Amino acid sequence: ELIIIKNRTDSSTNWPVYSEAAGNTKYQYLSTTATATTFNMWQDTSPDEDVFSVSSNNEASGSANDEMIAYCFRSVPGVCKVGKYQVNNVTDDGPYVSLGFKPRWIMFKGLDIASQWTIYDSVRQPFNVGDHIFSYVNLNSADQAFAANDIDMLSDGFKIRADTNNEPNNGSGEYLYLAMADIGGNGTLPPIYGR
Repeated sequence: ELIIIKNRTDSSTNWPVYSEAAGNTKYQYLSTTATATTFNMWQDTSPDEDVFSVSSNNEASGSANDEMIAYCFRSVPGVCKVGKYQVNNVTDDGPYVSLGFKPRWIMFKGLDIASQWTIYDSVRQPFNVGDHIFSYVNLNSADQAFAANDIDMLSDGFKIRADTNNEPNNGSGEYLYLAMADIGGNGTLPPIYGR
């Protein structure tokens, strides 16, 4: 449902991102704010549980002897979820997204809205409602905290509290998200160490 690729040999290349939410005819870069762009980066083919396809683009497939890495994510009940939601443009009362678990970490990116790749977690700001601290994946900057960018981490999902002019409730389109559970399987799986 979500694939992030990096050419480890050629450090000048971008990190192409596939998402089921954007479709197999589009891609985004982890290093930019750009919307999902049409290009056959994925050979216009959706991945399955064994295989994903890439074009001959150096960023996606590399050149001879290049070392490539791919981080592949799919939704696993009680562990993680990849999805999208529609922005509603309601100040302090954005969309609610059901995950089926309490999130520990969420990454957001506008699909058809130019936006930062933004990460929220429940460690740096464990209480609702608060000025949640967040990080931008695509920027070399310190952590941020704006009251207008709040989200609530709930027992079964998250609720966007952001102002309509701020991420992740900005514009009139959709946002992609990747959410990781606070406790794997809501306590039915072994503990997650190293937290």
